[in-house]
Amino acid sequence: MEFQKLVTEALSSNYGRADVFDENPTLRLATAVVNRSELMSEAIATKGHTFHFESSDMENGPPKDSHNSV
Repeated sequence: MEFQKLVTEALSSNYGRADVFDENPTLRLATAVVNRSELMSEAIATKGHTFHFESSDMENGPPKDSHNSV
């Protein structure tokens, strides 16, 4: 199966049309996107209010209470 067809199948979640998706589950792009989206949503819901983003003004260094583990 040619590359473009594989990409189209992966983006459309048509995994049954090519054995490569069974042989290498990491190629299941739509599934990976959904899983990552759910993880990100959960991280933001549980830790988003405590996440400190760096600003362009880093003269004073990072925040003293920086527990940025997401």
